[in-house]
Amino acid sequence: MLPFTKQEISRAIIQSYKISSDDKIREMLKIALLSLSHFQENIGHLPVQGSVDLTQINIE
Repeated sequence: MLPFTKQEISRAIIQSYKISSDDKIREMLKIALLSLSHFQENIGHLPVQGSVDLTQINIE
């Protein structure tokens, strides 16, 4: 379902986070990184729905 491997996507998200100075973009990138866990093999065709607590994440 993903156009690239999870590892490639996570590297791109982290790199984008590091070069961005826009706080709103950085928050969206955090959400995108954590959302990768919703994509798992053999669990169906639709991603799992839900929310993640981002208050304690630090990817720097």
